[in-house]
Amino acid sequence: MKLFNILPLIAAAIIIVFNKWILDYVEQKYRREDKPFNRRYAFILLMCAVGMLIIKAVLF
Repeated sequence: MKLFNILPLIAAAIIIVFNKWILDYVEQKYRREDKPFNRRYAFILLMCAVGMLIIKAVLF
């Protein structure tokens, strides 16, 4: 495997490891009084990003 194929896997691992801190940062950055921040929605979006990175690493 070339280094280019390993990079998406490394990025996916970083997202998984720092998941809680990423969600906390996004929550305190985008939280507003009129709209509650949905942690589950943000978590699903992060997992979709991880899945796409893994698929990209496997297929290409």
